[in-house]
Amino acid sequence: MGKRMIGVLLLALSTIGFTFLMLPVGQWLDETILRALQPIHSGEEGEGVYRFFEVVTHYGDSLFFMIFFVLLFLYLMSKREWMFMLFSTVYLFGGVALNTVLKQIIQRERPGGLERTIDFIGEPLNLLSYSFPSGHSFRAVMISILMIYLIKQVMKWGQPAQITAGVVLVILALLTVVSRVILGVHFPTDVIMATIYSIVWFVILLLIMNMALSVWNKREKRV
Repeated sequence: MGKRMIGVLLLALSTIGFTFLMLPVGQWLDETILRALQPIHSGEEGEGVYRFFEVVTHYGDSLFFMIFFVLLFLYLMSKREWMFMLFSTVYLFGGVALNTVLKQIIQRERPGGLERTIDFIGEPLNLLSYSFPSGHSFRAVMISILMIYLIKQVMKWGQPAQITAGVVLVILALLTVVSRVILGVHFPTDVIMATIYSIVWFVILLLIMNMALSVWNKREKRV
């Protein structure tokens, strides 16, 4: 248990350190990537690409996120998978809370000074949605990671089906991440760090859950 706790702390501290490193280095990365994407934003040939990503980006919408959660919650409840239900709830909503807190702490303006408010199931809240990290990217990656995990641990699909579903889910997440930059609502580093945060958050929570289960099993054996 001690090693796992050290691992959690090291992973969290490393991510925090990488964030502060990414902020100054990220300006060069943002400028380089955005410069390469200028033809899409200025040329007529980019209209089809732009429209495609306008559709794809809904995978990370808060409304889609809530529909996904409700369906997943009902499924896990029907299977009486209480542990995975708790894990999924904490992971998804804890991730949303983490993303919101990071936005309010860093307060990075969106490209072109664009202002947006944080919305809940399509309803805007009286809170500015800053650029860093990207909420759509965070939610999309969380959904894909969680589904890949549950398909193996709960649904127990065959290996070919797991691989196929995994590839599709990864592609959906990546397309959503890219869409936020293509649509001009986020800087590249916003979506890169959102992806990293969602993965790290999953690993940390998984380690904590395993530690908790280990302690619980030891107590059960004593009884």
